[in-house]
Amino acid sequence: MFYTLRGKIMETIKRKPFLFGLYWLFIFLFLFGFAFSIGLISIEEDEMIDEEEVENLSLNQIKPEEPLRVIVDKIGINSPILRPQSRNISVLDEALKDGSVKYPGSGLAGGQNNMLLFGHSSSLPVVINQNYKAFNNLDDLILGDKIRVQGESMEFIYEVIRVDEADAEDFRVDFNTSRRLLTLSTCNNFGDLDDRFIVQAELVGTRPLRGSL
Repeated sequence: MFYTLRGKIMETIKRKPFLFGLYWLFIFLFLFGFAFSIGLISIEEDEMIDEEEVENLSLNQIKPEEPLRVIVDKIGINSPILRPQSRNISVLDEALKDGSVKYPGSGLAGGQNNMLLFGHSSSLPVVINQNYKAFNNLDDLILGDKIRVQGESMEFIYEVIRVDEADAEDFRVDFNTSRRLLTLSTCNNFGDLDDRFIVQAELVGTRPLRGSL
């Protein structure tokens, strides 16, 4: 009898494979439902939290960090952040050769003040030192774009709230604010009188980094 049943099953598979598949799917769903109903299988549900509440929880528990890298995926910015202690123009210009620069005295990543980062940009077709293009295309950012700043253990996500072009003589940044702000600025050389693009962004969230930078 076993061989007869086996032969019938094999014949069904050959003639109606789709029907055979539905048959075993029905059996699987029946057994799964039965196991779930008696508690052999459980499905854990994540607690639902309002997005605004998640954001507020994150921001209220922030520990500011020294910025180590700035990333803007939309325009291809991925630059290390130098942190010289001197405001001397020659010192800042020298630091710009190795990446972007955090202006001394400006805020920390995630801090309740304004952090100023500036970097070179160049429209030349050939640039040997790629750090001279660290902040290229900054003017392509629009409201709502995201900027990531990485510290030692956390990544701080900022959202663009303003994009301007200003004369260097009129360029002023208020560091002492009650808002968690980030300002990006680009120019040919720090201290030159060229017009520069300025992007201001506000912190909207954080997340832990996996591994060290």
